[in-house]
Amino acid sequence: MSNSKIISAWKGGLSRATANFKVVLFMYLGTFIAAFLAAYPLKNLFESVVGKSPMIGDLLSRGFDYTFLNDFNNNYGEAFGPIFNQSFVLVILFLILMVFFQGGIFSLFKNHPEKYSASTFWPNCAKYFFKMLRLSLFFLIIHGIILTIFMVIYWNITQGLSPSKLESETIIFSAFWTMLPIYILVASIFFMWQEYAKVFLVRSESKWVLPSIFSSLKFIGKKFIPAYGIFILNLLLFFLLLGLFRLINSFPPNTGLKILLSFFISQIYIILRLGLKLLNSGTADALFNNEVVSDK
Repeated sequence: MSNSKIISAWKGGLSRATANFKVVLFMYLGTFIAAFLAAYPLKNLFESVVGKSPMIGDLLSRGFDYTFLNDFNNNYGEAFGPIFNQSFVLVILFLILMVFFQGGIFSLFKNHPEKYSASTFWPNCAKYFFKMLRLSLFFLIIHGIILTIFMVIYWNITQGLSPSKLESETIIFSAFWTMLPIYILVASIFFMWQEYAKVFLVRSESKWVLPSIFSSLKFIGKKFIPAYGIFILNLLLFFLLLGLFRLINSFPPNTGLKILLSFFISQIYIILRLGLKLLNSGTADALFNNEVVSDK
């Protein structure tokens, strides 16, 4: 029974994502502009202080590694401070932009699941922005608490990452790779909860955020197996996409053509990654629609 619900909701999410693919292009454009603004000062730095250095040849032939980064930081580290500060601001602005899109996305799913409507998308991006922002901050705190708990556990297991206090330094790596999948599975529950909170926030038209948070928690408590199953399915698709990207991009870009090809592949990866994000939101809305709206 749960399998049929997962398949039905996933198909509904895929239909929503493909019908509103224009939203992915908007998110990609925002991503591209933010990346360009962050990378342009870095490009100027390379041209001004590293342009003729043999380190660039080393970088292109073997890619980034710790030795390169350490040498580069020793020689040119001071110039990176202002650039990193600017990049941090751009990352914050980019995240705010992604939050801005959320109200429009879930409004499209609610009112026009089979087609994109600009008159629905853009006004609702603005209408729900501050609610979505408060919702995001609430879950940011939760994610921070979960991450902190796992970091404290890891710190205690590894004795503060001190090889001298451990029987073997391999414990540092084995503990990390043991805890990482556990953390992903646990954190996924809260990321899933966040998606359904967005669904309830738009569907309920509540003035406050907390009712949507509690209503979504109640919903996933009742429908945990299909909801979590769908989320894990989308997560596996993400890891599959990431693995393919890393495999394709593993060949060292030591020629101009390979660098250009690598850039092109990276842009495809970003678009597909944003598409998976839209799919994840669409499947949450589809399951809600199948389980709640259809019962009325």
